[in-house]
Formats: sequence, C-alpha cells, structure tokens
Amino acid sequence: MAVNMMKKFERYWKLTSKTFAIASILDPRFKMKLLDYYFPLIYPGNSEEKKLEVMEVLKRLYNEYATHYAYSAHVYSANISKNQVNMEDSVGSSGNTSSSQSSFTSRRKGLTAFLEESSQHDVVRTYLEKYLSADVHPIRKGSVIDLNDSSFDVLGWWKFHGPMYPIVAVIARDILAIHASSVVEL
Repeated sequence: MAVNMMKKFERYWKLTSKTFAIASILDPRFKMKLLDYYFPLIYPGNSEEKKLEVMEVLKRLYNEYATHYAYSAHVYSANISKNQVNMEDSVGSSGNTSSSQSSFTSRRKGLTAFLEESSQHDVVRTYLEKYLSADVHPIRKGSVIDLNDSSFDVLGWWKFHGPMYPIVAVIARDILAIHASSVVEL
C-alpha cells in the first residue's frame, strides 16, 4: 500500500511542485527564501537547476499575463502622450510670441528630449523583478520569528500592494486562490 501511495505522490508532485513553488514565491513573507532553504533538502545535488526551472515557469507565466494586460497599459501610455502633446501645443500656441514664451517652449522641448535620451539607458525592470528584489514582509512578533501567524492575509496583502506590482498581483490572485486537492487517479 505504501508503494502505491508513493507512486501516486510522485505523479502528483511532478504535476504540482512548480505551482507550489510559485505560490511560495508569491507569499511576500518568503519569496525565494523557501526555495533557497528547502530545495537543497528536497533535491540534493540539483537544487539550483530546479530553482531555475521554477523561475523559468514563473517568467513565462509573467510574460503571458503581461501580454494579456498589455492593451490596458498601452492605452494608458497613449493617453499620457496625447496629454503631453496637447499641453505643449497649448503652451506654444497661446498667441503670445514673446521671447520668454518661446524660451519656455524650447526649454520644455529640450527637457523632453533629454528625458527620452537619458531614460533609454536606464535598466528596465519588470514588476516581477521589482517584487523579488524588495525585502520580504516581516514575519516577526516581537523578537521572535512567527511562521505560524494565521492572521496574515496574503491575498489582502496583494490587494493592498497590487498597484506596486500590478501584473504580479493578478498572478498572485490566480495562483494563491487555487485550492489544494486530492490526487485523482489518472
């Protein structure tokens, strides 16, 4: 009976282990820390390879969500661009051709060109990279680490912090809302 249970567990683990790992990464109290600690214990000898596999799945998932939500982000960017153009047109076409007005307009255009040029060299980080590079959410009660704090609402945390990492928040909502289920005979 134990052998059959182990076979079922192994089959189930192959199907769900990456989902569980991603769910632990999306818990702001742990992020990559659980994988850093447990993967060497679970996968001795190839824990780094397994972590890379999980990160690849998470990145593909992020890209899929980013592609799906790119339309709304594009619309937001387009509205900003139109507003900037309209503002520059209204400043430049006020009917006042004084030297101070044209000087202001030329400085504004110069600033715009400078910002565009200098921001091209900035490193663009995804919301996922920003989330992972931020500190973990504190899990201390007083001076003691409390891993059994059942009052922490991870979905509530994501609802509050969602605007900081919008695409990751949607992934977290979808992944963390999945209920663990029993093994189904395949």
